[in-house]
Amino acid sequence: MESQILAIHHMLQSIVYSLTRPEQLRMGLRELGRRHIGYGVKTEHYAIIRPPLLAAIEDTLGDESTAKNSPPGKARSTRFSGS
Repeated sequence: MESQILAIHHMLQSIVYSLTRPEQLRMGLRELGRRHIGYGVKTEHYAIIRPPLLAAIEDTLGDESTAKNSPPGKARSTRFSGS
């Protein structure tokens, strides 16, 4: 579990770093998707990880979290499911 936590932390750092580099972000997210397909991740698995992942992001960003400032519901949650 510790290695998974470190992997998530590293990926979030990479995403934040890439926010000002859209093409790099796009390529990184595509590669992440390819790896997860290889791991056997299915669309329905995202419903399991979405709440703790969003909570971790919101805790980290605090008042800067756009998720805290946007209404809950499908628009926010589908970002992680590809819907």
